[in-house]
This record gives sequence, structure tokens and C-alpha cells, in this order.
Amino acid sequence: MTEPFHRQHHYHRITALLDRIHGQIIPHGANYGQISRTEAEFLLNRVLDERPRHIVELGTAAGVSTAYMLCALNMLDLPDISGISGTAGTGTSDRRLTAIEYLDHCYFDPSRTPGFIVDEVFPRHPQGYSLHLNTSGFDLKTLTQCCPIDMLFVDANHTHPWATLDTILALPFLAPNAIIVYHDINLHHRGGAAKVHDKGPHSVFYHLPAAQKAVVGEFPYPNIGSLRLVTPPRETLENLLGILFRFPWEPQAWPFLDAPTLQRFGDYVEHHWGPDAARSFRQGLNSLEPAKVAAS
Repeated sequence: MTEPFHRQHHYHRITALLDRIHGQIIPHGANYGQISRTEAEFLLNRVLDERPRHIVELGTAAGVSTAYMLCALNMLDLPDISGISGTAGTGTSDRRLTAIEYLDHCYFDPSRTPGFIVDEVFPRHPQGYSLHLNTSGFDLKTLTQCCPIDMLFVDANHTHPWATLDTILALPFLAPNAIIVYHDINLHHRGGAAKVHDKGPHSVFYHLPAAQKAVVGEFPYPNIGSLRLVTPPRETLENLLGILFRFPWEPQAWPFLDAPTLQRFGDYVEHHWGPDAARSFRQGLNSLEPAKVAAS
């Protein structure tokens, strides 16, 4: 049985890390689309609790969440408790974090490269960390290199159906009892008029049958949550397909869900789950009202 992470011994590391990133590295008032300090502590604790060998992050942007997860992985393998930072060394373990970003620039600033915060937190490139630009969940087979995903962090496009699609794309590569963390599960409640369409993470997190769901955030709308998949993968796929077509697809969904993208997705489902699953997906598409599917 895995020994629990000794937070008391490492409390000073954790608080110093939160102070450093949210108090010094991120400029006051900057909006990088980053997680809040409270959410960062939640994400740190999920990594420390789970002790994953392989984390996959879908949606990197500035890389604030990436940096926190890398620091947590580093803490798991520290042999001592001296000092205040778990960020200086490159580590010697075989833990991995694979970060996947659809763009080659930060969505909020085209002049910045995704993941730039990681370079500000770590003096050297962290061992086991790889960042892949211009990629998506469709590339997971190549990027995971047959290494099962113990923890999946989904923080990409927030309009339905993308959070659900991203989960389906990752499903063939998840380890048994994998944990999934979704950010912005209540963004449509918290983000004002500009975010009312960002319901995708909410739809999948609250409606996917799973165990050990946990949330944190400001009452009454927590904005980050984790769940553990304990159902057989094919049953999980059926649940995800149900969610996929239960809610209207947002016309603002991006990347654009055009006919070639939907065809590619149908082929993906058939490759991993067989013709019956692909038939269910395509029948679901046909059942949607035309206005609910962008350029299908």
C-alpha cells in the first residue's frame, strides 16, 4: 500500500511554492487564464495524493497549472525536507508530465509561447516534462508512448462538447482507476456574460458517473473538481456518448466542429471501440438539431 504524502513535513515547501508563483511570478492583476491559489492547492493535493507516474494535461496556456503539477511530482521524490523549494532540482524519478496545447502561442497573448511560466519556476528543464504544441487529444497514442495515464487534467476549450470529446479521446490510454481533474467546471456561472457558453466542463464533470468526486472553490460555485473512473472503459464510453448528445453543442465551440473533424472523431471511436460504438456516435450526430452542430 502506498504511503500517504507527509504534508506536515512538506508544509513549508507547499506554502512557499504557492507564495512564489501567485505572489511573485504571476504579476499582480495578470490574467493568464490561470488557476487561482485555492485551485492550485487543490491540484497540488491531487498529485500528492495520487502519486501518478504519468500526468497528461490537455490545455496548457501560460503553464501555471503545469508548473504546480511538476513541482508536486518533484516533491514526491525528494529525499529530505530541508529548504523551502521543491523546484530547483530536475529530479531522478521516472514520473512524467505530458502537456498538450492546440496552439503554438498563448490564446491571450500571441507573442508568448505556451508554458512560459514553467521556465520562470524551474531553473533547468524539469525531468520527465514534455510540451507539445499544435497537438490535441487525437495525438495521444504517439505522445503517451504506451505509458498509461494515471492522472488527466482537462483545461482546454470550455464550450460543450469539447471537454467531453477530450475525455473520450483520452479514454483508451487511461490507467485503471485513473483520476481526472477538470478546471472551470462552473465558469459559465462565474465568468460573466463573456463566459455563459462555457458549460463543457460542467456538463461532463457533474453528469459522468464516477467515484470520489471532489470540488473546491468559492461558494456556491466551485471551479475545479476531480473524479475517479471505476467503471469499465466501455461503460464509461457509453456514459460519455450519452453526455455528448444530451446537451446542445455550442456554435462557439472551438476548434471548429466541421465535417472533417467529426469524421475524424467517428473514425477514432471506431478504431478504438469498434463499429458499434462508431455507429452510436454517428447516430447521435444525426439526432442533433442542425443548429446544435457547427458546420456538420
